Amino acid sequence: MLFRSSENRNETVVLLPIDKLEYLDNTPFNIYNGAKKDKLIDSIRENGIINPIIVRASKENMGMYSVLSGANRVDACRIIGEDRVKTIIKNNITDEEAMLIVIDTNFYTRGIDEMLPSELAKSLHLRNEVTKRQGKRNDISNVTTSCTLSSKLCDRIKDFKFSQRNMYYYIRLYSLIPELLSYIDNNIISIRAGAELSYLKIEEQEELVNLVTKSKYKDRKST
Repeated sequence: MLFRSSENRNETVVLLPIDKLEYLDNTPFNIYNGAKKDKLIDSIRENGIINPIIVRASKENMGMYSVLSGANRVDACRIIGEDRVKTIIKNNITDEEAMLIVIDTNFYTRGIDEMLPSELAKSLHLRNEVTKRQGKRNDISNVTTSCTLSSKLCDRIKDFKFSQRNMYYYIRLYSLIPELLSYIDNNIISIRAGAELSYLKIEEQEELVNLVTKSKYKDRKST
């Protein structure tokens, strides 16, 4: 493994074997597919990885590294057949710091307008949970201020022209079961309606999904 030490003692810059990389299970973000994935593959094939990915040592698997930023670039490199990836290893960071890297870097690289509602809902919820565990203010009414989010992340959210009410709607979506979240991602249910449904108990949400499924089945049979 070729490497050089960074000036920052908490980081090491390396060319890391791609078979030493693993994806996180609890990230709110999906791997690219379709045209966006193809475009990234073409870019890396032509220019390589311009910005290093960010990882930390795996907590479960000795000798492996968990990808905090750059899962799509790693996925593209696997497809291309690259065997090493330029990597920044974050040393001695907490779970909260790792999750902040996952969320904030995805906000910067993807753009809020490119995220599915479920991705945005999960990431904002996790961001609030992290700041709460760090002992910072976590007032949803102030979620668009620097009380809860980093200044750069605030700017990204404000650029997207989120009102505090819309922000609240997205955070509420985290309380939906996966089936209802998929309805929102596929524009079957609106964001606002999803926020209102989020107050239902889990079993009530499941019953709603069952009713919708039965209704769709009857419609197909009648045609």
